[in-house]
Amino acid sequence: TLMAGLRGTNIDDSDFAADGVQMRVVDLESIKAEGGDDDKLPLYYEPELIAQYWRRRPGAVAQRIVQLSTIAGSFITGIVMDLVTKKTSENSVKRAIQLREIVTSLGPAYIKLGQALSIRPDILSPEAMTELQKLCD
Repeated sequence: TLMAGLRGTNIDDSDFAADGVQMRVVDLESIKAEGGDDDKLPLYYEPELIAQYWRRRPGAVAQRIVQLSTIAGSFITGIVMDLVTKKTSENSVKRAIQLREIVTSLGPAYIKLGQALSIRPDILSPEAMTELQKLCD
């Protein structure tokens, strides 16, 4: 019944895991006490451990910086060209679509940022707000 489901009395591993996957409880206190697995991202929020993880991977950090710079650079170049050629009005929808596609391609954190920006008329044009509001669906 509904109440049994809410209390969890009728739930077993088959309700959560796909066939062949065994569920287990992660004991965060023992992981913290042991110092965690140095080769993996921590399973809990600890800024210093996360920073250590990424310090050991400068190649991955550099790759992400290059990716972000390339994407941002091409978008900003398009905006600058619109300003120089005085075509900001006629290209505003095009740039708004590009912005939404860029945000979507960068991943969940950027999508969340786009969702937050989608209600900020003091920062974005109406066209950009309309496009970013599509991320809220």
